Amino acid sequence: MDEIDLADLLPRPYLLALQLDALGANSVLIANCLGIEVESVDPMLRVAQQKVADAHIDRPTGTRPDTNDRE
Repeated sequence: MDEIDLADLLPRPYLLALQLDALGANSVLIANCLGIEVESVDPMLRVAQQKVADAHIDRPTGTRPDTNDRE
């Protein structure tokens, strides 16, 4: 199965927040890089993580969606 391309799934700030978080950046650094309030980082990461999780499961069959089916 093909991997889901996160760049197609998430807006750039959300993708960057996930990447910085995966690299071990703290909330202050992520906020500074994105130009947002520190208090917004955790909710942003939760939304991004949920979008990624939802994209990995096709609700009717329980399988990952085929990203090649896009028009």
